[in-house]
Amino acid sequence: MSFNRALITLTILAIVFGSVRVGRAQASVDISNRIRAAMETRDWKTARSEVERLNAADPATFRARSYDYLLGRLAEESADFTSATKSYEAAISNNSPLCAYALWHLARMARGTGDLVLEREHLRKLVSLSPDSLLY
Repeated sequence: MSFNRALITLTILAIVFGSVRVGRAQASVDISNRIRAAMETRDWKTARSEVERLNAADPATFRARSYDYLLGRLAEESADFTSATKSYEAAISNNSPLCAYALWHLARMARGTGDLVLEREHLRKLVSLSPDSLLY
């Protein structure tokens, strides 16, 4: 009888945790749809808050789908260069497919501030990581 009770308990836990995962996945899809809608209407403030909400709700999806790069672009759009730099560096460290673009934006921001040495370092890294990139 205790084996059956343990089996029932494990089954209930699997159902509960499985529904939590499904709930998280659905929440991620809902947030992604809101991000897409905000981007289409060029509502950068809403898009940024939704991307940050996705990061808090589902960090794995956030990293896997390169939302860190998008967060950098949105921060750069609102002239928050500190956050943009942090987000671009996260995209680079996560080996995002958009790593070359993140490096290019970092180089452009460095040039905008007059730090030509830092610009050159970002461009060197871009060339070494993505020699076939269109940005090269």
